[in-house]
Amino acid sequence: MGLYRDFETRTPTLGATEADGLAPAWLTRPSGVAWLGAHGDLKDWLAGLAKEAVKARMAGIAPADALARLGAERQLVRSPVEDEASFRARIQAAWDLWQYGGTAYGLLRALATAGYPSATLQTQTGKQYSLAGTSRFNLVKYSQTFDNAVWQKINTTITPDCLLAPDGTYSADRLEEDATASAHHRLSYVPSPALPAGQFTFSVYAKAGERTMLALRIGGTSQANFNLATGTVGTLNAATATIQALSDGWYRCAVTATAVGGETLYVNLITADTLTLGYAGIPGHGMWLWGAQLEANDLATTYIATASVPNGGFDLQLDASGAPVMTAQDMTAPVHLGGSPAELWSDFGVLLPKPWPTRWLGVAPADGTTEAKAFAELVRSWKAGHARCVKIVVVDGKTWGFAGLTWNGWNWGTGTNTTWTPPVG
Repeated sequence: MGLYRDFETRTPTLGATEADGLAPAWLTRPSGVAWLGAHGDLKDWLAGLAKEAVKARMAGIAPADALARLGAERQLVRSPVEDEASFRARIQAAWDLWQYGGTAYGLLRALATAGYPSATLQTQTGKQYSLAGTSRFNLVKYSQTFDNAVWQKINTTITPDCLLAPDGTYSADRLEEDATASAHHRLSYVPSPALPAGQFTFSVYAKAGERTMLALRIGGTSQANFNLATGTVGTLNAATATIQALSDGWYRCAVTATAVGGETLYVNLITADTLTLGYAGIPGHGMWLWGAQLEANDLATTYIATASVPNGGFDLQLDASGAPVMTAQDMTAPVHLGGSPAELWSDFGVLLPKPWPTRWLGVAPADGTTEAKAFAELVRSWKAGHARCVKIVVVDGKTWGFAGLTWNGWNWGTGTNTTWTPPVG
């Protein structure tokens, strides 16, 4: 019942004020109540529209169909690949961002808000601008598709997508052992390209079934055991480990070790907390797995899903006010972007080095796609009026304009760069 409907149809008590209700005694029969109720419903409807109109002016709570108009007021066009939450955030930040319009910082922040935090700008005169931050990569391919052939099944089988995963989707896989005696029951994964020497963390989400013990290995000796019944780390060998409890019996298990180069990754079912991995399997016994990740650091960071190629993320560095921090540097030589040399910001190019947006799953969209066109329009709307963007390059390992696009010793240099058509004007 609405506020006005209730007020219209309520009869004041003897001696009460008019604020207690409006219904006179001669309209208290069914027909009169219905007539008064209709008046109240109309007022409630109008009041509801008034409230929605006020909400529609506030980006944080506006109805979804109001966002396009709010964006248009701020000269912001929603990218076809931009989700509702990201567009809301961009509208809310428009006042703060527009003061940087036409600057390297403003363009970089706009690109970051639209989902491209690792974007880098290079000018004709050899300046380079980017937002400071930390790159994260999941070096495992098909990170939650354990039935894929990149995951070798040794005396085990995989049933895909059979349980609710930690992300709320039915994408968790069932790992079951066979009856092979005195044998390892495991998955193995050979990274490609091969692991370089250095420190790596290998993690996987696991949920106990008939088997409650899990061993993760990096190479032939570095091993960590995990007890999924008690949520504890067990025996370690040449490694450190963590276990993180999640909802519904899920745990994120992570092992960290120093690789010498070329190691294979292993996910072993085990029956006891020892370094001995072989046992006689019981068909149908197993557990559930989801979300494997390998990263070149000493801890497990936020999970990043992958498909046919590794994928990454980028965590921006923020100042005390919560704003991104920009880095600027001189390159060893001017960048040859085409055209004659010009002053700062006359000619510039945009690079999208890895890590790319996680939604790409490691595969860059081609030129001419909706996303490529939307990106060019975003650059056009944020650049200085006298500036000319002459290159947009999605960098897949090979360098463009400056040398050394490697990350933590990991060289992605076998890929092919993708060039998107720059904006006109």
